Amino acid sequence: MKRSTIFFCFAGAVVFCLTFSTCVFISTQVKPLDKMTEKIVITSPTKAHLYDGSMVVFPDSFEMTGDVIIGKGIRYDLTREHSTRVESVPRDSVAFLEYYEESEQPGPLLGSLLAPFLVGAAATNEKIHKALFGSCPTVYSFDGDKYSLQAG
Repeated sequence: MKRSTIFFCFAGAVVFCLTFSTCVFISTQVKPLDKMTEKIVITSPTKAHLYDGSMVVFPDSFEMTGDVIIGKGIRYDLTREHSTRVESVPRDSVAFLEYYEESEQPGPLLGSLLAPFLVGAAATNEKIHKALFGSCPTVYSFDGDKYSLQAG
């Protein structure tokens, strides 16, 4: 086995291991909340936008019953300069809730799993190797009429 093949297979294995050990892809999506919901517990950070322009942030979780939202929150005034702690908010004073749900995205991780195979293919096929990694330096010469490749 050629030294370059061993090197590229090793490099591919390193890329593979680094991908698994350091990359976690999480997307955050805003989800609407049905106003007809009678009781629900939300365990992600939530913003309650109130009709008076103020906002209550529930950083951890809250429980919503028929007429009240219960949880440890921080209420910010209209200018967001002053805040007070709150334990509950009347549900009819809430214009809308904005909460987030985290979900893992397998696409980028699965896509990155192809890297070792591409590196291995490049190591075993010289044309693929040049297409993926190029040749350094690429040298052309000019004979007065046209350019011709000297090294590449």
